[in-house]
This record gives sequence, structure tokens and C-alpha cells, in this order.
Amino acid sequence: MDFEKFLSLIDKSALYFPRLDKLSKVDPYEGHFTHVNAMIGNEEITLFDQLKHQVIAHIDKEKKG
Repeated sequence: MDFEKFLSLIDKSALYFPRLDKLSKVDPYEGHFTHVNAMIGNEEITLFDQLKHQVIAHIDKEKKG
């Protein structure tokens, strides 16, 4: 943040948020996940799917009884 923007922040007591399409021209990675976050997200989804299949299998086993 440059000094002028900092002074404006103090003076107006307000933050400025540019539109994402404008910000992405300055920072091409804005709005993207990091590789690590994407990997963690994929692992969580995989674990959830495994748990879901285990629960369904257990329910089916209980029904057959």
C-alpha cells in the first residue's frame, strides 16, 4: 500500500476494494488458491468421499442384517 492510500484510509476511515476483474489485471494470481490449499482441499474431498462410502456400506449391511 502506498503512502497516499494509507492517508486516505486514515482520513476516510474506509477501505477501498477494487472489482476483481480490475484487480486481476494487476495481480494475475488474485482469487486463485495456492497449490498447497488446492492439495489440502482435494485431500479433504477424498477423505469425505471415503467416509461417505463407508457409511453407505454400513447402512446397506445393517439393512440386510
